[in-house]
Amino acid sequence: MKRRLVKHGQSTLMISLPSKWLRKFNLDKGDELEIEETGKSIVISLDLSAHKSETEINLSSIKESSVRIAIVNAYRIGFDRIKINFDDASTLAIIRGIIKDHLIGFDIINADKKSCEIENITEPSQEQFNNIFSKMIMNIEELFEIAKKFFERDYIDFEETEIRINQYDNFCRRVISKNHKLPQSMVAFQSSLIHAQREVYHLLRYLKKYRKKADKNDFFLLEKTKNAFKILTEAYYKKDVKKIEQLHSGFSYDWQHSIINKAKNFAIAYHLFVAIRSFYLASSPLVGMIISRSY
Repeated sequence: MKRRLVKHGQSTLMISLPSKWLRKFNLDKGDELEIEETGKSIVISLDLSAHKSETEINLSSIKESSVRIAIVNAYRIGFDRIKINFDDASTLAIIRGIIKDHLIGFDIINADKKSCEIENITEPSQEQFNNIFSKMIMNIEELFEIAKKFFERDYIDFEETEIRINQYDNFCRRVISKNHKLPQSMVAFQSSLIHAQREVYHLLRYLKKYRKKADKNDFFLLEKTKNAFKILTEAYYKKDVKKIEQLHSGFSYDWQHSIINKAKNFAIAYHLFVAIRSFYLASSPLVGMIISRSY
């Protein structure tokens, strides 16, 4: 989108702002905007403390996953107030559960039999990104410890840990969407981390359901998966490309294939194999972030 500079007075140059953008955020004469100079660019953004962005969702399904995907993505995109219309009154209970388990700082502000509105009430500030991201990492570490206990046939609860990871993941993606200072490649990096973590979670669900006994090869593979995660997160915190080189040298394609071939329990090997692959893939956007010094 291009805009022509217009002279105003003796020395001031001005540009117009897109009317669609102004209407979307209900901006008018006298409202304040944030202006930041970044190299050759000037970034114009809302004063987020003064403006709440809104959207509306129309739901026809009462399937939890369908409802969750719609609401969570509106939250991740960065909307502060979301109106949700639905056909079945039982959908409201599903929405309450989704808010509780997936959205930090949001709550229902009004509701009836056909709709409700949810809004950020006690949401952490964007400055809490690093803190929340670190909490997500610590809870993934906890999930690995729980997996080790499962392999030792000590079946403990893991759902609360998974809920916290979901909440922290969604909040961090929301901040990335709203804060132009954070690199968009952070989304790709975080997505791969979460895909890997989800495989560990589904492994736990499998072990809980079938009570399968793990052998020493399974323990070895779990430890290797945990080590891949450790190397990746150390590379992130230390901004160290050499750590990523260590990941690539220790988890080659040939090595990964050999693990699958040696597996006695294919389901266990599959979940951990996919987790390792996802950690491996996360290294690519992370390298870009490190060498560009974008975080």
